[in-house]
Amino acid sequence: MSCCPPGAWGACSPPEGYQNKGKVERLGPNLTAYIARPSSGAKSNKCLLAFTDIYGNNSGRVKAICDDYAEHLDCPVILVDYLENDEWREEWGAPNQPFHNLLWFFPYLWRHNNIKTLQLYTTDIKPFLDKEGIKSFGLFGFCAGSVHSATLS
Repeated sequence: MSCCPPGAWGACSPPEGYQNKGKVERLGPNLTAYIARPSSGAKSNKCLLAFTDIYGNNSGRVKAICDDYAEHLDCPVILVDYLENDEWREEWGAPNQPFHNLLWFFPYLWRHNNIKTLQLYTTDIKPFLDKEGIKSFGLFGFCAGSVHSATLS
């Protein structure tokens, strides 16, 4: 299943036997994130904030990609769980199906809109970054998550 047109590839799986290198941490009272840190243990005042697609932090190989970025850029990568484990369910069907859009997709989008992302930034993300000594950050998103990363930019 994919949120893209019929026939599109779904989420790519991580390499066989891949073990995530990061861990899930609480950013604040309302939010958790998968945080990948470089194996060098280097402290950085920079990081990347990542936002997942509609399938959530546990889909495909988003965590493996964050692990790879953390290693190559030598800074933390924070995969924000802005969906709060409200991951897309297979039984809802593909979001490009009209009836599913009305019944599931639009309410789903409403629960995870840009206003909420800005609130989570203020209440959870920014205080966490300050506590970690992070002075600047880059943003990226997987598919629908790019909307949330663009909102914060």
